[in-house]
Parts: sequence; structure tokens; C-alpha cells
Amino acid sequence: MEPLIVPNARGRYAALLVMDVVLLSASLLLLAQPQVRATPSALLGRLATLLLAVSAPVLLWQVLDRRPYLIVDEQGVSYRPFGLGLIPWQSIIDIHIKSVVGTTIIYLEIDHPEEWLARSSAAHRAGAWLNRAMGYPEFNLNFSRIGARPEVVLDRMRQFHSHALHPGTATPSNRLGEW
Repeated sequence: MEPLIVPNARGRYAALLVMDVVLLSASLLLLAQPQVRATPSALLGRLATLLLAVSAPVLLWQVLDRRPYLIVDEQGVSYRPFGLGLIPWQSIIDIHIKSVVGTTIIYLEIDHPEEWLARSSAAHRAGAWLNRAMGYPEFNLNFSRIGARPEVVLDRMRQFHSHALHPGTATPSNRLGEW
């Protein structure tokens, strides 16, 4: 069986980087004007400029990063933001899809989520806390960051999951469709 290997949404990050650089340039040009620096809102402008300057290298890193963002294979799911490596199919109870404010997420119901959460990255633990506060499970795959169609990934995940839990079933198709 061929694994499903999905990159991050580099095109989206490139567009955000271009917008960031344009806004940063405009902000620097405005702050270079003496009459703008003298206004009470200049502090807010400096803070915005600092935020734009800090975000540019982060966005550039996302554009240049070629590591897989999501891997789905016969062993399980590896989603880089979780910081966990592989989550085996035996630990995944169910897989769901949901649209939230225009963004599609696939969320995983995981056996003993507290144990997995304790091993995940600090950034993921903070996001999981917010997810729980909004009524969502802790382990969500956010498709605003993934360069693939959610329906294709969901279908493939369900095929691998079913095959892993019921080995006598047909193997997943290698046809991925259009990403």
C-alpha cells in the first residue's frame, strides 16, 4: 500500500509572506515620516511593525520547509503539528470531518487522549486546551495548513483505519484523486 504523504500549504504561506512584506514596507515608510512618529498612535504602529517583522521569517520558513506535514500509512497517522510522530491506528477510535468557520478539520478520537496529549508539543497542548474550550477534541488536522483536499484525506484515512483494525478487508486504493 502506498502511504499518503501531504505537504503543507506552501502557496498559502507564500501569499501570506508577500502580504506581510508589503504591509511591513508600508509600515516602515509611514513610521519614517516625522509627523506620523509624533502622533499618539505611533506606538501602535511600532507594535504592528514589530509583529510583521517577526512573522516574516516564520512565514518564510513555512514556504521553504519541504518536510511532509501529514503522513497516513498502514501504521497510522503522523501530523507534524502534534509533535508526536506516529499515532498507530490501534489508538485511533474514530475519524470525523467538520467545517468550522470556513475551515475544514478532521478530528481524531484517540484512546487515552490525556496520555497522548502529555507527550505532544507545548504548542499543540496550548491549542488542544483552546479546542476543548470550544467543544472540539484535542487532535484536529487543520486543512488551512495542509496542501490537500480534506475529503480525499478523510477517505484514505478511513480506508487505512478499517484495514488496520480488520486485516481481512480489501486494501486501500492507491488512487488519491485530485489534491
